[in-house]
Amino acid sequence: MDALLTLAKNADYEQVELNVIEENAAGTALYKAYGFTVTGRLPHAYKYPDGSYGDFLLMMRYL
Repeated sequence: MDALLTLAKNADYEQVELNVIEENAAGTALYKAYGFTVTGRLPHAYKYPDGSYGDFLLMMRYL
């Protein structure tokens, strides 16, 4: 993650965005530790094999 953020900054990006499934607590915690914040939600963005749905969290970090 450090390398990707450095590459983005060196390429003059102003922000980095990503999506993570809401139920992925470890992934969400990791991204928050790197300074990402939740900026939105996409309801029913992922369908599980059992037919249930999960939301994507939209996360963003300014560089």
